[in-house]
Amino acid sequence: MGAGLLAGVFAIVYAYRKQKIEEAASRRADADSLGTRYQNAAEQLGNESSSVRLAGVYALSRLADEDGSQRETICRLLCGYLRMPYNPSAPPNGEREVRHTIMKVITEHLQEPTAESSWCGYDLDFSGAVFDGGSFAGSHFINCYISFSGCRFSSGKTLFDRAILEDVHVDFGDGESDPALFDGGIVHFIGAQFRAGSSVSFIFAEIASGGLEFGDSVFHPGSVTTFSASRLGRASLSFGGPVWVGAKFLGGRVDFAAAELDAGMLSFMGAHFSGSHVGLDSIRQTGTSIVFDDALFDAGRVTFTDAHFDSGEVTFEDTVAPEVVVSPWPLQLPLRQRRRASRRRGWRPPFGLARSKGGRF
Repeated sequence: MGAGLLAGVFAIVYAYRKQKIEEAASRRADADSLGTRYQNAAEQLGNESSSVRLAGVYALSRLADEDGSQRETICRLLCGYLRMPYNPSAPPNGEREVRHTIMKVITEHLQEPTAESSWCGYDLDFSGAVFDGGSFAGSHFINCYISFSGCRFSSGKTLFDRAILEDVHVDFGDGESDPALFDGGIVHFIGAQFRAGSSVSFIFAEIASGGLEFGDSVFHPGSVTTFSASRLGRASLSFGGPVWVGAKFLGGRVDFAAAELDAGMLSFMGAHFSGSHVGLDSIRQTGTSIVFDDALFDAGRVTFTDAHFDSGEVTFEDTVAPEVVVSPWPLQLPLRQRRRASRRRGWRPPFGLARSKGGRF
């Protein structure tokens, strides 16, 4: 009886040890296989053939889904590819498709923060990259740092539509890093949610041509979006307009302090101000049209402290209660701007003042 029991125990221990040895060997084989696959996919990404590079992108995406230990490394590798030199006016054959596919892969992994294969929370470094379109639409940028410093948006549409930004710093220029350049590309944040803890900076950014669109976006309490010391050229910086529903300013701060508004249009058409502080303090307007037409002013602040109106237009046509929110009110505008508004609107404001009258400016 005792000998039989001892033999049974020995058999169990032996089987257990054998199983562990086999499992360890299997894990080593799996690790070797994953390492080989990673190396092969990375080599594909550096191949001269765009079709091979494209296959490498998809191979890395599959590998990231299967092996969590390589996930962040693969994310960084793909971001690094986008930072490589690129001439969108004369791209190598197939290169545009490779780059846009990388953006698509990154975006697919930022849709569901709770998904096992999610890349949400990883820092994303696109600094110095050139964008000629592509999409990050629907991405959840949460608990991370994202750098677009020194990026150039040269053509096409780069989409951040319906993106969720929360506890994140997104850097298009933060005063110390190189500012982004918008010189033909259009960047959409249509329907984006700027939630508590989000900080999006365009400090010293050059918006030379093309445009930035924030229609139907929502700025929540605790968010900060700044265009301080940026320059607006022949471009559109829009928070609402004829095409898009106006943005909702529920709270937080949107800052344009010391921005140079040389041309183009800064539009808040149809926007709803109900809690945010939108600061246009110390701006210098030398040709831009600043449009608040059809906006609704319930609460919050829109400030023009020490603003310089050299030329251009500021309009409040068909607005509701701007005097509740806008400060100082009425705005002090140069005589030539008042006369221009009078000719266009068919009425003349009192000397030295621009004010809302019957819903018109």
